[in-house]
Amino acid sequence: LKLLPLYIICLHKNILLKGGRVSVDFRVYSRMHLSSMSVGELTIALYPRMFALHSMPENAGTQGDDGYIILPPWERLLNQSLQSNGCYLLDNGRRMFLWIGRDVDPQFSSRVFNQTESGGFAFASNDDPLASRVKAIISAVQLEHPSYKLLVIAKQGGDNEL
Repeated sequence: LKLLPLYIICLHKNILLKGGRVSVDFRVYSRMHLSSMSVGELTIALYPRMFALHSMPENAGTQGDDGYIILPPWERLLNQSLQSNGCYLLDNGRRMFLWIGRDVDPQFSSRVFNQTESGGFAFASNDDPLASRVKAIISAVQLEHPSYKLLVIAKQGGDNEL
């Protein structure tokens, strides 16, 4: 009950109740989509999760005693939380965004990603433990929800930045 005010504020920011030029069809779709969600999915849809992958604990991305992948702790979802030297995974229940800061540690970047010829990023195919842990976290978040989530990779200052 103590988080109820937070979720009400988040609901007011949702396209369902937000003012402006939004088509009736999209509002109806949003209403039907929200009303068909479980409580866990609705919580994430209203207040998305953000994980700092560049500073995650050593046990994050590994299998716990219960057989599930251990996720890193949530970060507060604030603009000030995004640091240019970080790499963050944002989960809003429908899509996941992997935001890579402009000044991310080159060692972290080279262990986890390969830069493509077009200037984009692809996950490294090597057997680096850090890359395996990041991939395990992304897979675990994708599997938490019944529908498959698209992963969008965005580099700070790039064309597809959020």
